[in-house]
Amino acid sequence: MVTATGNEEEAISRLARVGYDNTIGFLENGYGSWKNSGRPVFKIPSIPSQQLSAHFVRNQIKLIDVRRDAEHVFGSMNLPLDSLENNIGKLDKTEKYYVHCKSGYRSMIASSILMKNGFSNVIDVKGGFLAISMEKIPLSQYRCPTTIS
Repeated sequence: MVTATGNEEEAISRLARVGYDNTIGFLENGYGSWKNSGRPVFKIPSIPSQQLSAHFVRNQIKLIDVRRDAEHVFGSMNLPLDSLENNIGKLDKTEKYYVHCKSGYRSMIASSILMKNGFSNVIDVKGGFLAISMEKIPLSQYRCPTTIS
């Protein structure tokens, strides 16, 4: 869910800026109205890049990068946010996935989409690639094909 302080146009605009163009609605009065309605609230765990670094060194982890284009972490999957739902069948619902983008906004949206689709072990990486790139995690030379001219 994206929290917007204004109206429907602002919510749609904010989602479009990060590549999510399939907006079918928004929550009037934001998170508070949902929570006050008595409906269930789910939380997405979030870890700092230092903790991701420790997991990366010890284990083979499943890392999803939801940016359209950029340098990637070695071994990560590139599933851009705007095509995530169309490619969700490529993922195993029993696996644990760490999700990141550039700074954290798109990864939280992507994590919500994954949870909505039955993925229960999804972890957001705080600070995104900007924070990850400061760690001792190997980066690949991969460039998303949409950036190659």
